[in-house]
Amino acid sequence: MRRWRGHVRCSVAPMKAVISGAGVAGLTLAAQLGNGGWDVIVVERDPAPSRSNYLVDLEGQGLVAAGRLGLMTRLLELGERVSRVCWVNDKGGQIAELDLTENARAHHQGIKILRGDLERALLESLPQSVEVRFGFDVSQIRTPADGVDITLRPGGLLKADVLIGADGIHSHIRDLVFGDGGLWSRTLGYDTAAFAFENERLQSLLAGRLNVLCAPGRNIVLCPMRTGRIAVVFIHRSAGPVPPTNPAAYLGEIYGGLKWCVPTLLRAASIAEDLRYEPATQIKLPAWHRGRIGLLGDACHAYSLLPGQGASVAMAAAFWLGTEMLRAPSVDMALAWYQDRLSSDIAARRASARRAAHWLVPTTRRDLVMRNGLLRLASVPGVARLLRPVMSGIA
Repeated sequence: MRRWRGHVRCSVAPMKAVISGAGVAGLTLAAQLGNGGWDVIVVERDPAPSRSNYLVDLEGQGLVAAGRLGLMTRLLELGERVSRVCWVNDKGGQIAELDLTENARAHHQGIKILRGDLERALLESLPQSVEVRFGFDVSQIRTPADGVDITLRPGGLLKADVLIGADGIHSHIRDLVFGDGGLWSRTLGYDTAAFAFENERLQSLLAGRLNVLCAPGRNIVLCPMRTGRIAVVFIHRSAGPVPPTNPAAYLGEIYGGLKWCVPTLLRAASIAEDLRYEPATQIKLPAWHRGRIGLLGDACHAYSLLPGQGASVAMAAAFWLGTEMLRAPSVDMALAWYQDRLSSDIAARRASARRAAHWLVPTTRRDLVMRNGLLRLASVPGVARLLRPVMSGIA
């Protein structure tokens, strides 16, 4: 069990928040509330900060939130601003290549970063009024009229003005407050796997470009990082509701017939300590809060097809919620505003992710040929906007 404190600050916190989950959403909210004078405790069931090496996209309002938290310099040191994306077949032959900077100003260009690096940057930015307790989880919640009483596992009691569950798609807080998460989750029919590894030969072959390898029913994203690591994401049709007991071996069965760099990737996956395998799942809840208890991030509005694709929305949502909690007359009003502000946008993103899935991972060779034909039109003025469903979460 470890405790982690941020930088020194001298203001006194008049309100207290407990946040379950030291991920992107939880740490962003903690930073915003802490900077605003709140006393914040973040509890995280894992025994140490995350070492997750799956790729995270930061763009749009997520970048705005990062900038307002003063994180941009650090994120640019740790992440990548990808300028070109190249689609290839399973023999390495180029299908299409797109310059991402032609229609975007540099400061609007997204950043690709490993989740562990993003969370480390957020931890480093926390003010003194934020405490992070690793190795703790919430076991019981009581809601007296004047706040929230929280029992921790393996031990301890906390009393707060508000409890926020930012503990991911399998949220324990959601299950305690709203019931079994199976009632609110829906799989998209695809599985994803992600990890990062080092390979000088492949790093040179990728030539600084984000590469997307396409085959019927299978997709592999490769993003070279300046640290020397290569972030890899596999996505394919799901074989069933239960993930495989040996994910690396299963990836070998699904992708083993492909050429180019795929054998290298499969060997790396077989020894990767950070391989993350999970079904692509969406969460649809009628309410994101109950009294002084609210949900944040994937715990209530998971929508994306790819791991890390929802990080920008989670970061922006946490920043907006924190801003409203600092200025609203009551916690209840802040939580209600937050859901009203975001619910329509999240519903649209859920629908878009379902539509985009077939374009991202065409099931048949015929559909793949048609999709690739559209990609080749990317250099034609005015056509790139038609490719947004194809490029969602990739470029």
